[in-house]
Amino acid sequence: MLLLILSAASDYALQKLGIVINSDMIRNFAETNLREAADFLTLHSFFYVLLLGIAPAILVWRTDIRFSPFKQELKKRLLYFLAGLLCVGLIASVSYKEYASFGRNNSHVRYYINTFNYIYAVGHYYQRNAEAKRKFAILDDKPTVLPDAENKPRVAVLLIGETARAQNFSLYGYERDTNPMLSQDKEIIVFNDVASCGTSTAVSLPCMFSHFTRRDFDVTDARYTQNLLDIAKAAGYDVIWKDNDDGCKKVCDRVGKIDAKTGNKQPFCFGNYCHDDMQQKRAPAAGRPFFSTLFRFAAAGFQPAAGRLILR
Repeated sequence: MLLLILSAASDYALQKLGIVINSDMIRNFAETNLREAADFLTLHSFFYVLLLGIAPAILVWRTDIRFSPFKQELKKRLLYFLAGLLCVGLIASVSYKEYASFGRNNSHVRYYINTFNYIYAVGHYYQRNAEAKRKFAILDDKPTVLPDAENKPRVAVLLIGETARAQNFSLYGYERDTNPMLSQDKEIIVFNDVASCGTSTAVSLPCMFSHFTRRDFDVTDARYTQNLLDIAKAAGYDVIWKDNDDGCKKVCDRVGKIDAKTGNKQPFCFGNYCHDDMQQKRAPAAGRPFFSTLFRFAAAGFQPAAGRLILR
């Protein structure tokens, strides 16, 4: 019965939201919170799962299923299994080359096989977590900051808006003018040949701060390896992560953190959600006199007024 309900929810995610269920999606689900999850709970999703999952589950629960004695039931099920296996073998003997070629060239199809997809994804996720118990990898135990001629205090501000998509940015050629203020700033530099490591925060955000290439990136490896924030802190920077989303996905665990939503600041906050305009409020002064870095994690993409790296 539980599988019927879970399969209905999985089908809704696939058919209505275009979400493929794999281990990364299970990671997102495991690491999310109630506020993020509530964004997907709509009347449409409720009735979809109700009609295709809960209602059939209730019918199965109310159905009086009478089983044969254990040995007879086991024999009967083994016969059914062997019959099914025989049918698969007959089909494979006739069209094996076609199926094998299709499987090799379209390995992602397994993520669309409902029930199997999320069962495999959950198992793979917990397997990867079980294998993750390892020593933390230090890339540079004594990083240094190269002095410049001016030797003036430096403050670097990076606004991270990883939920923004290039295909909807007019700066990247989108036909609608979605970046009217950014396009007026002549200092803006747009990098065109850039690709994210994934389409989920749990993958794309850690990748931004890791030393791995997109091809070699693995979330578990990145979690147990020094990242950009760790290196900057070790080099003497005061590193502060100001968060307006729902966590840094372990990226900022070893540096200073500020939850921008704390205090429900008006007029930018509405309950447990805040607009990114709040990120423009002044951050606390850095403890060291020469170098500080502020990472601001936006809730939904870059804001026009602060969407660039600032060095001053």
